Amino acid sequence: MRGTIFSKQSDIPLLLLHGIACNGEVFSDLKSPGLATEFSKAGFHVQIPHLQTSQEGCDFDSQLLKDLPEIWNAACVKSQTAPMVLGHSMGGMLALVGQARGIISSPRLLVLGTPVVFQRIPFYPNLMKKILWICTKLSLPLIPLRILARCVFIYFMYGNQGKPSQELRIFHALIRRAAVNVSLQTLAQATSWVDSLRFFNRFRTHDYFQDLKLIKVPVAFVAGENDRIAPIASMKPGYDAVSSEEKRFEVIKGASPSSKTCGRLV
Repeated sequence: MRGTIFSKQSDIPLLLLHGIACNGEVFSDLKSPGLATEFSKAGFHVQIPHLQTSQEGCDFDSQLLKDLPEIWNAACVKSQTAPMVLGHSMGGMLALVGQARGIISSPRLLVLGTPVVFQRIPFYPNLMKKILWICTKLSLPLIPLRILARCVFIYFMYGNQGKPSQELRIFHALIRRAAVNVSLQTLAQATSWVDSLRFFNRFRTHDYFQDLKLIKVPVAFVAGENDRIAPIASMKPGYDAVSSEEKRFEVIKGASPSSKTCGRLV
């Protein structure tokens, strides 16, 4: 399996799947304890693979059909059983669709900050389209998110008069250790979701949202109160769609995208 294993002897295997613009380090200790550490302390054997979000030419479909099966098979061999799965952001989307389609067969799922319907958050559609247009014109195979994220950090530092908040410190640590550049195709597919408000495959011939009703294992959806990337309203329909008899929807007060994987709220 690609990535790292947070080793701890335990009978409770847990597979963590990261999001679109980062690697497995997003779950590690960054300025404060991360999810990997906290779950390990709670008695879980945590496995943290790196999805190929930064590989040229990859998109959600290729991760679902090529990357996820390889990761799942390796995790089952390592654990000698099917592990529980926690997915964050796009990792949660992969977990849900993978479970629904039988690509993985986890005994239970937990998804954090995972949108399944896409609202028109005012600045996202135009911003994504502009970045996609510029990178296409420049023939860039990867979106330079590491540089763009540093620009965002500097912008907020200026707004805070050079005194970063704890949340901003965690964001900076995430940029340095966990941020990755993203393939042009991944951004193009994500842009199509926000533009069309549908969870389409790359050919726009299938809406993955329709698969969610096939999920019957226990599942928990965890949203952040202040998460503008995956607002509560973008996650609740997923909770309503799954057929699980045992399901929960929780909202973490004050939580933003980064504070759900590392920080005081973890």
